Amino acid sequence: MWKTLKEYFREEGVECSTPLKCFKEAFKAGVVDERYESLFPEMIEKRNLIVHVYDSEQAEGIYEFIKREDVFLAIKSVYEQLKRLSI
Repeated sequence: MWKTLKEYFREEGVECSTPLKCFKEAFKAGVVDERYESLFPEMIEKRNLIVHVYDSEQAEGIYEFIKREDVFLAIKSVYEQLKRLSI
C-alpha cells in the first residue's frame, strides 16, 4: 500500500521515499481516516519485522495482526479515498 501512496503523491508533486514518510503525507492529506491513524505505524513496524522473522511465534503474531478486521478496514478506507481522489 505504501508504494501506491508513493505513486499517488509523486503524481501530486510530493516526494515520499519511505513507508513512514508516505503515511505521514497521507495523514496530512486526509487520505487516512483519523480513526485508523494509530494502526499505520504498527503496520510499518510489522512490515519491517517480517524480513527478520525466524520463529513461528513471531510469524503467528504478525499473521494475527494482518488478519484483524480493523487493519482490513483501514486499508480499505485508504483504497476508497484514493479512488475518490483519482476520479
